[in-house]
Formats: sequence, structure tokens, C-alpha cells
Amino acid sequence: MLELIWRSHSPVGAYELLEHLRDRGRRAAPPTVYRALEFLRDNGLIHRIESKNAFVGCEQPEQTHVAQYLLCDSCGDAIE
Repeated sequence: MLELIWRSHSPVGAYELLEHLRDRGRRAAPPTVYRALEFLRDNGLIHRIESKNAFVGCEQPEQTHVAQYLLCDSCGDAIE
């Protein structure tokens, strides 16, 4: 899950991640994806962008911090 989030420079939603997993032949249900996202977020490895209802990788997971993102309307990238 973390690898899929880090591959995208744009915020990724839970159902988009679920599709990527299924494309790779992995069986997962939405609750499994949400539990994994919650675990990654709680451990500071990803951030949730509320306005997009999506997730991005944390650039400084070793430091506890509040993240702010610049979101590009043109390409969809998110920069911490």
C-alpha cells in the first residue's frame, strides 16, 4: 500500500488503491484498504488530504509534524 501511494505524486484515494491491488492480482476488500491507510497515517508514513479525500506519502516520516500541501490544479501533484 505504501509503495502504491509513493509511486503517485498526486493524492490517491482508497478505491483507486483497491483497483491497483486488484490489477496486481491481490485480493482485498475496502475495509482492509482503510485499515492499512489508517495504520500508515497513524505511524506518520502518509498524510490525508481532507479536501481530496485522498492520501500522499510523508516526506519526513521521522519527524512528527503538521503537513501542509500545495495542490496543483493542472497536473494534480501535491507538494508538502
